[in-house]
Amino acid sequence: MEQSLYKFILKYSVRQQVILTLLSIASFVPYYYFLDIPKAIVNKGILGRNMTYPVDMWGIVSLDRVGYLFWLVFIFIPLVVVQQGFKYVINVFQGVSGERMLRRMRYELYARVLRFPLPTFRKMSQGEIIPMITAEVEPLGGFIAESFALPIFQGGMLLVTFAFLLVQNWMMALAGVALYPLQFYFIPKLQRKVNALGKERVKGARRLADRIGESISGVQEVHSHDGSQRMLAEFSRRLGVIYWVRVEIFNRKFVIKFINNFIQQLGPFFFYGIGGYLVIQGQLDVGTIIAAVAAQKEMGGPWKELLTHYQSREDAKLKYEQI
Repeated sequence: MEQSLYKFILKYSVRQQVILTLLSIASFVPYYYFLDIPKAIVNKGILGRNMTYPVDMWGIVSLDRVGYLFWLVFIFIPLVVVQQGFKYVINVFQGVSGERMLRRMRYELYARVLRFPLPTFRKMSQGEIIPMITAEVEPLGGFIAESFALPIFQGGMLLVTFAFLLVQNWMMALAGVALYPLQFYFIPKLQRKVNALGKERVKGARRLADRIGESISGVQEVHSHDGSQRMLAEFSRRLGVIYWVRVEIFNRKFVIKFINNFIQQLGPFFFYGIGGYLVIQGQLDVGTIIAAVAAQKEMGGPWKELLTHYQSREDAKLKYEQI
């Protein structure tokens, strides 16, 4: 098999990855207008700034202030439908591609098991081999599906949102990403320890499966020598080792999540403070602040998805190397 997970993905699914990438890029244009429409609704429709009523709509109909407001609101609905439609198509295509690659990976592993020399079977038990082909590769299917499309799609949405904020006001844009460098610094450090613990967890689970297989195949000897209590004691010790490894993984993962959520919640503080000051000084309008706060909330989703993808990538690379 390919030594790298990404080489395996490109070898067997480059066409699907290109299609997903093009779909992701195509979704950026309606997403920008989706961010911009709240500003137009507030400034033009509600406050009526820089507008002369009635508004002539392509020489077909003239709209007063209320009519133009509802026109802008109705534009918002198809933008939502288009944006969610892109997400639906991308997610479904990702799922199908991931399942196809998972099927191929299991086939490749099983083909290699059949070609093992006989001495290998003496050193490896069924309890180790079977989980590799069934349970351990399962998470890889989900990662393979999103390996290229998700960072492009979510990263592109993040950049589009930042560009939108930059067009509104450069100070607001900088405020929106001011705390991201802290996450860039802390999260990789914490993730490296999670990866090491994940490797220990996989090894422990394999040894546990091996012990279960030995117990089942040798159950007659266990009964004849009354060794069940000793076997239970050893099994309990192995369960304890896995338990504490998983507890440590949970602790570190939720520390990462806490840092992400805490920094994300500080975003509106900067927007209301800086944006409010600029409004008082007459350098910004209320509609821009509302649109900026909404855009900052939109940035939270892609950023969390990218961080989750980073964690999934490290976990998937670790699993693939061990398999």
